[in-house]
Amino acid sequence: MGKKGGLNRLKRMHVPSFWPVAHKRFQWAPKTAPGTHPIATSIPLTIALKEMLGYGESRREVRFPISEGRVKIDGRVVRDPRFPLGYMDVLEIPDAKACYRALPHPKRGIILHPIGDEEKSFKLCKIRGKKTLRQGRVQLSLHDGRTIVLGEKSERGAEEPVYKPDDVLVIKLPTGEMMGRVQFSEGAYALIVGGKNRGSLGRIRQVSKVEGTAPSMVTIETDDGKHLQSYRSNIFVVGQERPLISIPGVVSR
Repeated sequence: MGKKGGLNRLKRMHVPSFWPVAHKRFQWAPKTAPGTHPIATSIPLTIALKEMLGYGESRREVRFPISEGRVKIDGRVVRDPRFPLGYMDVLEIPDAKACYRALPHPKRGIILHPIGDEEKSFKLCKIRGKKTLRQGRVQLSLHDGRTIVLGEKSERGAEEPVYKPDDVLVIKLPTGEMMGRVQFSEGAYALIVGGKNRGSLGRIRQVSKVEGTAPSMVTIETDDGKHLQSYRSNIFVVGQERPLISIPGVVSR
């Protein structure tokens, strides 16, 4: 019988352009495992440790601490070297006393930004989808593969906010409990996580709805007065009055 399933590796000529690998030095590169993030917006854990952080000279060296449970993502031990590391994920290496948050970058695609002990206790998750289950319960689907099921309408009460797609939840790590919400609205701070303006931070100034099936466009004003546009799906809200997370070059919290 033939082998079932796909390969766990990619030819280097086919890897995403932002992966920091030598495309012509070797033939193969590890492929991200199916899970929390798609391959187009994530990077394998082994490449992040070896190429971005310099914790080893070969994939074999960085696989040892992963298999021994000395690497955490979002507060939980990860033993899969191909685990996909995507936007807003918190990477922790307890032995080195180092924590990083994955953020978008205009040229390098994804960067690992150092954070402190206070920030490693939470992450931001964007609501990708929302649907109603039996007995009036509501299920929220988040950008990192999580699902949160709210109680019945009578249990939630009238004071609980109405969660909408593109809003962002503040998730406590590693329990996954909701700590708060950042509403997608004009005036809120947002990051652009896709397109040619990826990695730019600014305030949402206008949301333009387009007739037909075309996606809505969002205009963001940066601190230096530039106005940038991107699709609504590329907008990631990070705070109302100021960013809730530290961002390179921005004073926050």
